[in-house]
Amino acid sequence: MMTFGLLLFNHASVVAAAKDGGRGVEYVNGTVLSILELDVPENKNMGVRGKNLVTIQITSGEEVGKTVQSINYLSNQSLFDINPDPGDKIILAVSEAQGTKQYHIADYNRFSSLTILACAFALSLLLLGMKIGIKTLFVIFFSIFLIFKGMIPLILNY
Repeated sequence: MMTFGLLLFNHASVVAAAKDGGRGVEYVNGTVLSILELDVPENKNMGVRGKNLVTIQITSGEEVGKTVQSINYLSNQSLFDINPDPGDKIILAVSEAQGTKQYHIADYNRFSSLTILACAFALSLLLLGMKIGIKTLFVIFFSIFLIFKGMIPLILNY
């Protein structure tokens, strides 16, 4: 159900504005072009085991086509690391500090994978459930619509 909500209210280009302590943060899509490993002494006390210089081409937002570089730190907790490969689609957090834009890797862009999964789920509901599957899809979409367009705005405006 959450996948349908993401598909219903998410755009192909993730461009959102969020306030972060007075600084504006914008999220844009990008594609990893190259990765250069930088030498860093492993420091277990600081939690950093390495860092990479990642070259990224921006694919959405105001700076489409621009090539930027970002330092991607790798921690001692590999579950939390974002370790992209060339060709991976990622989401960049763009912020401005002291008049210069900074680009940081926020996450992998999983929109296309979620779209395929949601379509497979809807198709299986329609094929296996037939008439009941159509009703089920309607109920799922209606519930998600009520939550995102009704309940959440009411809670935020309270």
